[in-house]
Amino acid sequence: MLGCQTIGHTLPHLLASQAPCSSEKRPWVPTDIVAFLVAFRQNKQLIGDSGLLPCRLYLRSVQQHFQGRAGWDAVSYAPTLIWLLDWSHMDANLDAIALLGLGVSSFVLVTGCANMVLMAALWVLYMSLVNVGQVWRNHYQLVPGVTDRASPAGQ
Repeated sequence: MLGCQTIGHTLPHLLASQAPCSSEKRPWVPTDIVAFLVAFRQNKQLIGDSGLLPCRLYLRSVQQHFQGRAGWDAVSYAPTLIWLLDWSHMDANLDAIALLGLGVSSFVLVTGCANMVLMAALWVLYMSLVNVGQVWRNHYQLVPGVTDRASPAGQ
């Protein structure tokens, strides 16, 4: 039977994939902090409830494009955690995702620990904002010949 000390020392190493602290990932963390801070400051004005291009309307148009369901097709078209959240308070959802990303990236910067779980969480949080950002965060529009993903009806 394992004692408390053994479990306490084993679990962090399992989560860290045998490398509890990785200084290789640390140079990218200030970029993450800036990205989540900018998202926190601008999301409400750009894609929030009263924003220029509300993400709630965007997600509804994606749903309508896929026959009114938020099924696998809609989720794979616009992968975001927002599909799982309550859409009645979109500003709060956007702020929560940005602040959670800011918190995780700050933790990585301060502690220097960047394991696979933390980096995957940062990626999921960031992509959740990017995939509903429409023209504000749509890097596909910068590439000639690539269709506009901001309008599912345009396919």
